[in-house]
Amino acid sequence: MEVLEKADLKDFVDSLPQKLNTHIGSNGQNLSGGQKQRLGIARGLISKPEIIIMDEITNNLDKQSELNINSTIKKLNDEATIILITHKLPSEITFDQIIKL
Repeated sequence: MEVLEKADLKDFVDSLPQKLNTHIGSNGQNLSGGQKQRLGIARGLISKPEIIIMDEITNNLDKQSELNINSTIKKLNDEATIILITHKLPSEITFDQIIKL
């Protein structure tokens, strides 16, 4: 549940009929793009990594989902080193270092 909270999925899981035991469909077909991204983040957090690499994590998401994902990334900043690969730098996140290639 701690990982779901960090990935901003706890309320979503709590709203499901069988909570964590709810079948979400093949390849997450019943999930939005933002929910799929946050689920991927949650899966990555289970092992408590020291480094998290995210590649185009907000690609093809609507603006609200993008803001939610960026909020999640911001929360994780104190827990691990985050390497964010993106064409679109989020303005709501403060970075220690930015490398442009």
